Amino acid sequence: MPKSIAESFLGADLIEVFVAFVLYGISLAQAYLYSYDRKRDTLWLQGLVLVVIILETVHSAMVMQATYFYVIAIATNPFGALHILWSVGLFVIFGPPSHGCVAFRFYIRRIWILSKGSYLTTLIPFATVVLRANVIVNIESNSDPYSPNAATGIYTYVLDNWLQFHSQIRPRVVLISGLAFSAASDVLIAGVLIYLLHKSRTGFKELSSIGVIFLVGKIMTHGLEQPEAYSYEQFAFKGNSLSFVGLSVLTNKLYANSLLGTYDSCFCQPSVEFTRRYDLF
Repeated sequence: MPKSIAESFLGADLIEVFVAFVLYGISLAQAYLYSYDRKRDTLWLQGLVLVVIILETVHSAMVMQATYFYVIAIATNPFGALHILWSVGLFVIFGPPSHGCVAFRFYIRRIWILSKGSYLTTLIPFATVVLRANVIVNIESNSDPYSPNAATGIYTYVLDNWLQFHSQIRPRVVLISGLAFSAASDVLIAGVLIYLLHKSRTGFKELSSIGVIFLVGKIMTHGLEQPEAYSYEQFAFKGNSLSFVGLSVLTNKLYANSLLGTYDSCFCQPSVEFTRRYDLF
């Protein structure tokens, strides 16, 4: 029995969104765990966790609205799945940059601390983060420049449906370029942190376990970009599925999980001295 348009176009995306909401619940649990020990931290660190949770909640609300439209509202009109909803553009524009900037600000700070204030070691990954957010892309030849995420989000408003989005070259180039810089920055930052963590090993079992938790989170985040890249490629050449949207949502959630999880791991190790925990990562 052939699949319906809604099933073939949205099936994988719906499953991925379900998993994303599980990750959102994990983020809330991580923030709840952190709240027990927040008074020992600076306002900057407390504010970081609060900003992450606010962004996660807003992002999840937009994803929920889009999911409701595509699954419920188009039940009587399967071809409605081809329409690009307004909330899709919003979480494309604000999701990756906001989550990425908050998470990478934390990771760059860890690199600075672990490298003992080395400008060269910190500047290289910092430059990739800046490029990730500010690579110049033109919507049209006579338009103002935009970053890949902003340009992709704008395309979702300019173009009426996913078929138009698929049929034009420029939106596909924007998607691929944004993903390429995302992968490059993730690989570089993870590599630098792995090297610095290995170099600064203290012999404490607790600190080693914290490092493992951090590395698992980073590997999961980067590993998810591989199927995301494949789904982008499938959409670019076939245009028969929106699975890349769900994978993009999952990547955003994993950024928050990785950040909060590595930070919470400090509080789960009672033998780790308070004065050392800011230098763990």
